[in-house]
Parts: sequence; C-alpha cells; structure tokens
Amino acid sequence: MTGQRWTRLAIVGTLGLAVAGSGIFWFFGSANRKGKLDQGVTKSTRSPLLTLADGLRRGDPQSLKSLCQQVLANVDKPKSAISETEGAELVEVLEGLRAGFLKYPPIGRASAVSAATHILDRFRIEPAPNSWLSTLKPIQDLVLAALADPQVDVRASALNEVGQHWGWLPGRTMTPVEETQLAEWKDFLYIPAKRCLSDTEPKSRAAAVVCIGSLPINAMAAPAVANVDFPDSGGVRYKTLMTFANRPTLLTIDMILKRLHDPEPGVPELAELILKGRGLNKEQIFLGRQITNPHADIRVSVIPLIKDRTDIDPEVWLLQLSHDPEATVRAKAVEALIERDSPEVDRRLREIAQGDDSPEIRASAGKRFAKTTALPPLPGSPSLNPKAN
Repeated sequence: MTGQRWTRLAIVGTLGLAVAGSGIFWFFGSANRKGKLDQGVTKSTRSPLLTLADGLRRGDPQSLKSLCQQVLANVDKPKSAISETEGAELVEVLEGLRAGFLKYPPIGRASAVSAATHILDRFRIEPAPNSWLSTLKPIQDLVLAALADPQVDVRASALNEVGQHWGWLPGRTMTPVEETQLAEWKDFLYIPAKRCLSDTEPKSRAAAVVCIGSLPINAMAAPAVANVDFPDSGGVRYKTLMTFANRPTLLTIDMILKRLHDPEPGVPELAELILKGRGLNKEQIFLGRQITNPHADIRVSVIPLIKDRTDIDPEVWLLQLSHDPEATVRAKAVEALIERDSPEVDRRLREIAQGDDSPEIRASAGKRFAKTTALPPLPGSPSLNPKAN
C-alpha cells in the first residue's frame, strides 16, 4: 500500500473532506427484496442466520433479541475468522436490520446499530471474507438514520458506535478501489456526526464531542473543542475537557484556565488536574485562577503581584490580561507591559495603540513609541549645531 493510501486510511481510514453531503436510500418493506443467497433456497433449508435475517426484515422483536444475544454477549472473548459463506450470511443479517429498523421501538433501534457495528468488527479478523465491502452500505444507512432519530438515546448510541470505528479496517489487504470506498464511507459518517455537535440535547451533544474528538487528525476533531464553553450543560463541558485533555494544540491552557471557575461540580477539579498534567505548578495555577476570576477587581489586583516576579514569566500573564474585556484590567496591564522590552510586547502594544476601544488605553500604549516615531531635526536646525555656553 502506498504512503498516500495509508495517509487516507490510517486515521480512521482517513476521511477526505471532499464529501459534499450525505443521504439515505432506504429499501424498507420490500417484499421482493432477497439476497443472492436466497436464490434456489427454500425456507426449510435456510441457515439459522438467513432465517434470522428474515425475522429482522419484518421487525420481529424476538429476532432482534436473538441477534443481540449472539453478537453482544461475550464480546471480550477471542473470535475466529469468518468464512466466505458466513460472511455473506452476515451481510444478509445487516440488510435485514436495515429493512426492519424503523419498526423497532427506541431501545430496539439503538440495539440494532450496536449489533450492526459488532458484526462489522467480525470482519476485522484476518482473513476477512470478500464480502466485507458489502457490510458498509447497510451499516451506513442504519447509522445515518439513527443520527437523525427523534430519540436522544438512539442518537447518542449511534455516536458512541461511530466514534469507536473511525479506525476500522478489514482483516485483509485492500485494493486501491476498496481503500477509496472505505474512506468515502467514513466521510458519509463524519458529516452527520459533526452536525450533532449542535444537538440541543446535552446527552447527544456530549456523545458527539467524544465521537468527533476521537479523530486523530486535528483539523477534523477541532470543531468539537468549542463545546468546552457550552453554557447550557456542565456535563458537555466536562466531556470536552476529558476528550481533549491530551491535545494541547486544540485545548489550550487559556481555555482550561477559564474552567477553574466553572459552576458545574467536578469541572474545576478536572481543569486543575489537566493543568498539572500540562506542567503547571500550584503557583501558576493559583495565578491562572486569579487572572480568570469572573470579578474584574480581582483580575486587576493580581497585576502588581506578578509584574516584577522572577520565578515565573510575568509577560505571558500580562499579555493575557491585555486582552481582558474590562477596560480597567487592560489599562493596568498596559502600564505593566510598557516597562518590559520584547518583540511580543512591542507587537501587542502596537495593536492596542491602533485598535483598542478605549482612547485612554490607546494613548497609554502609544507612549511606548512616541520617541521612536519623532521626526529627525530639519537641515539647519540649531539642534544640529548646538552653540557653546
């Protein structure tokens, strides 16, 4: 396999972003729909799996219960590779799940998606049968329907399953065409899963954060990290912190510091734990807690305490405070920054001098450059030829 193809599939199979949308094409309730294995096979000679597939197509609850008992029980026990015949029969089972999906109650629909992805996992085992590719379409349709389900538990269950299968690969060497088809399959799952990041139900939204946040490619996982500031659910904020704790390029220290004052029990403690894992000591975390305090007077009061410190880098904190929404805090931070000399400070003071909302703060920052921007003496000026006393 070429390096380029590994790049496409290693993530996750690797989701190209070329997909423009996704759709579902259902074939529910088609009495004439039969798989290739049905040809020339009478009811009396059908295998147990094919008989089970018939019941699933009808939406028979006992058939779904039997399937779940078979595929969801003892999931931790080692599984053997499946034969070509069994693989083809499992595809028929997936087709049956797809056809009967909407006939089940919410718990049945959630179970159907879980059962389908567990069947897919059987095709991870080497050597996977040729029929592995035929599993993708019915599972895709099941997942897309579940992600649009009116019941939050069904949506959340589907998101959990998708998040565990971004890295799914069959237990066999793929052809270039198969690699492309698998990558496109994951594309079709990514788009509606990402849409669930805006779900109004916290349970589904949190599941979407974990699902999308589990993608190892930063650009694809990034949309989920914004939920660290989701105002309507502390549970969603907690899940976002947990999901991105070890991804500093996405979940920045500034974002974590704000959660030190989170009203949701457990969130401030988790934020502090993550900060310690990022290498911040107790003193730095204390300062961070003060600098992000919701009360502006406390944020102002910390500036004199840090501006002359040598055991920490005050510049980092002062630059942070120079972006504060409160003018009183920015003004105090500018006063402290003027006393420091570095390219970063110069750049920030120029930004403030040119664009701060407060005229007073713009003028204060501009003092740094007043001397350096003064015009040189004109030719013939006495200052060029000073007279002796």
